[in-house]
Amino acid sequence: MRFFKEFYLGLSSYWFALLFVKKYKLWWMVLLPAILMLGIYHFGFLLQHHKIVHTIQTMNDINWYLILLFVEMGISLMFMNFSKYLMVGLLSPLLTYLSAKTEKLLTGKKYPFTLKQFKNDIVRAVKLVLRNLFWYYLFFAIIYLISSIFWENPKNSPIMFIFFILAAYYYGFSFLDYINERKKLSVVESVFFVRKHFGLTLGIGVIYSLMIFVPVNLSYLFLNTEGSTPFLQQLLYFTLHLFLWLLASFSPILACISASISMQKMNN
Repeated sequence: MRFFKEFYLGLSSYWFALLFVKKYKLWWMVLLPAILMLGIYHFGFLLQHHKIVHTIQTMNDINWYLILLFVEMGISLMFMNFSKYLMVGLLSPLLTYLSAKTEKLLTGKKYPFTLKQFKNDIVRAVKLVLRNLFWYYLFFAIIYLISSIFWENPKNSPIMFIFFILAAYYYGFSFLDYINERKKLSVVESVFFVRKHFGLTLGIGVIYSLMIFVPVNLSYLFLNTEGSTPFLQQLLYFTLHLFLWLLASFSPILACISASISMQKMNN
């Protein structure tokens, strides 16, 4: 029963987070993740379309060419496809500040600010994101391998839904850890906490995952009047992907506030 109660708490906290943003006029905080997402996409786009100029004369030259090609393709795909997860790590300074500010507005409790502690909070948040990213893709590789063995098309495997649950869990973990860090919990203690409160962790992560679920093609934000695509169709794509871009950009802000609100309600 506790799982479902905390799961609902995690889900419903997003509505209260939206009201919280409106009440305290925190809309401006979406600017940084929105700009950051554009930058990440643009960098990945440049890498993806960059042509490697390499003189091939020997077998060793071929090996180096393939290595460079693999590295550039890997980096570009990471930036293009996983930019939303990377945002969680890159936005650590903003989310660290926002999490503490939310708790202060909710409870009146003010944590003394020191530059050293702020740096420690950011370092811990980045390390945790990298840790979660490692386990996330390790488990994904295992799930994908099993699906490849028993199903002709792994993406149609019924066990692939575990991938979504896994992603939601690690997303929720990342946002809850901002509160756990302020409570002086170690990373190990934070791991035990999110396992104990799996429903809450999953509830926060599920909504965040849904907000970033639909891929955003930011190239549609630049209308091409010289192309063959009809203008009205371009305008439709522009509107759709603008909405998805803003939704994805706002998702870490809402998730961070939701984590603080749900933790406060659970403690009460």
